Amino acid sequence: MKSSALARLAQALVVAVLLFAEHSAFAKTKYYGIAIGNNAAPAVSGRDDALSALQFADDDAASMTQFLDELGADTALLTVMDADTQRRFPSLASRAQVPSLAELRRVVARDAALFEQDRQAGVDPVLVLYFSGHGVQGAGEQSFLNMLDGPLTQALLYDEFLPHLSAKYLHLIVDACHAESIVRPRDLNLSLSAVTADDRAQYQARWTLARFPQVGALIASTASAQAQEWDRYRQGVFTHEILSGLRGAADVNGDGRVEYSELEAFLAAANRGVQDERARASVVVHAPTINARAAIVDLSSPRNGATLANLSGALGRVYIEDDFGNPVLEMFGETRFAPDVAVPANRRLFVHSALGELALRPRSGERIVVRSGEFQHTSVAARGAMESSLLLGLYATAFGPRYYQGYVDARGDLVPVPADTRGDAAPPLEGRPARSIGAPIAFVSAGALLVASLGFGIDAAHAAHLYDSTSLERPASEARARFQRDRAISLLAGGGGAIAAGVGLWLELTPHSNNWTRLGFGSELGEVSLQRAW
Repeated sequence: MKSSALARLAQALVVAVLLFAEHSAFAKTKYYGIAIGNNAAPAVSGRDDALSALQFADDDAASMTQFLDELGADTALLTVMDADTQRRFPSLASRAQVPSLAELRRVVARDAALFEQDRQAGVDPVLVLYFSGHGVQGAGEQSFLNMLDGPLTQALLYDEFLPHLSAKYLHLIVDACHAESIVRPRDLNLSLSAVTADDRAQYQARWTLARFPQVGALIASTASAQAQEWDRYRQGVFTHEILSGLRGAADVNGDGRVEYSELEAFLAAANRGVQDERARASVVVHAPTINARAAIVDLSSPRNGATLANLSGALGRVYIEDDFGNPVLEMFGETRFAPDVAVPANRRLFVHSALGELALRPRSGERIVVRSGEFQHTSVAARGAMESSLLLGLYATAFGPRYYQGYVDARGDLVPVPADTRGDAAPPLEGRPARSIGAPIAFVSAGALLVASLGFGIDAAHAAHLYDSTSLERPASEARARFQRDRAISLLAGGGGAIAAGVGLWLELTPHSNNWTRLGFGSELGEVSLQRAW
């Protein structure tokens, strides 16, 4: 008997250790961010094609910072926010630092020290390094990204900054014209004539990301070699697409991890319908060579934001913005594709879809299942062929497992994620039954049964008292029969009440059967609803 008890104790300890180890595994990654946005035009002498100042690079950096904050990242924001951006991102204005090389050096030195502390503590640091602004193409090492106090050249990036950022993974995201000529994730623009194999190998080892196998890159370029801004988004188109994918719209297999192949396919689908070459963004994507399936973000880890669950492709093209007019996410999913997407918490959000518009205010950690929204048409007037091409062409191609599978099959260099292309993995828009009153009915039933049990219990006790206090046969017989009847009814009612209470608790606490509050919306085009899980 004693050995059996010890065995059970040992099993309990093993289970506790395993649970602790599993919990620790989720706690071993810490996110960091450096978000740089510089609207200023570079001062380049001897050039006829002088560049003008940008308008939304500061908004790009603020949007990226806001998203990284939702992940719980330790993020440095390097930008000069104009008055409009400060109004739309009020909580970030006090954190903004000058987008200068001097400030970048300070942040890199700080992060390098923190990375070392993390490693000693058994934590893997992951860094997202983001830049939005002007890129200038020159000869050789003269290509650069424009900082406020000077050029961020390829030499500085490769010899001063990247070698000191020893994160487990470093995800480099650049939204700038000619960015590929500075970063060169692969051997771009390398002439093969009159160059030996040794020369090519030496060039790749020094001037491509082959030097940094832990570094991945996402770089925007356009046919016109211009960074594309759009006042409908009030930020760069590429940045908007990147953030949409990272928030979960690109998570084709629903594991909460957004990988490079998923994001690349999502970006391809988003831009496939854009006809005007000046507006169509093409993207250079390079996954870390040390792990082609490294996740850029892991949305399954605890976050500071909220979640919109099962954002069904049956909604059509979906666009989400907050109450400041800041774009949050845009997607057009295949009909059976219904990803969970991360959104900001504790602010009013507006979900626009083919069915209409829905307003909601999610709390931190809240998970909301979107069924549909009230139909209210909104319109954006197109101005010229380029804007019309963007308005009609962006997110015109549905993205999901089927598109993803076709995309990666055509690309031999991508390492795909497991994706279910049978089309029956995700529920349709109205696929989930509403359980809006199940738990309340169970609790009301439990209360009624328990009250009845108490009443019959009191009657049974009174009958027992009469039986004990009388010496007459007939009254004693009647009291005994009454006692037995009322006791049986009391026990049955009490048991039923306990079962009903248990069912109510199960409906209330089980994750897939939360207490659903059904909010109905209607319009002349139909009735729609939202289910909210508390």
